[in-house]
Amino acid sequence: PQKPVAAGDLAGLLPDASTVSAIMGSSLTVNGPNPATTLAGDTVDPAKCAGVTAAGTAQAYGPTNPSGIAGLSFTGSDPGVTVTEYVLGYPDADHPATALSDQLNVWNPCARTTANLTAAGQPPAPVGIGEVSVPDGRGAADLTMGAKACRHVLGAASNVLIDVLVCGPNATQHANDVIAKITEKIH
Repeated sequence: PQKPVAAGDLAGLLPDASTVSAIMGSSLTVNGPNPATTLAGDTVDPAKCAGVTAAGTAQAYGPTNPSGIAGLSFTGSDPGVTVTEYVLGYPDADHPATALSDQLNVWNPCARTTANLTAAGQPPAPVGIGEVSVPDGRGAADLTMGAKACRHVLGAASNVLIDVLVCGPNATQHANDVIAKITEKIH
């Protein structure tokens, strides 16, 4: 079995700007805290769709009481290319597995609907939630944010919940690549 990741080691799981830039084929830099150590304050209406609409939100994951949090957001010269990655640590492997299952149960009813995402200091913006699927035991959803096409992937490994939201060309492949980079560091 995979050994648990200590809360202090979570940030080391996150691919850095050079790794993410190589995956995306676009130069990206960290936007915001490096790393974030609290859940995102973005809010979603309806609230039940918070987990599928945005990555690492307190609205979705606050109730799960993670024992550690690390997150990075990246932006670049192309406003259509963004990456957000969060890893949430828990006392044991059951917690993230349960959180993943619980999220998938609420992601599904949100498929083929529109939610409103409010980021800090921004007006609410509509997010089109497309199909929700479960490839390789991970939750996956296709999102449309304005002109941006995005892929949101949620997975669990050992005692860690992994939440990755990638926007840009080939978002599905790139989201899979980012989550694979995180997962391979957990052993």
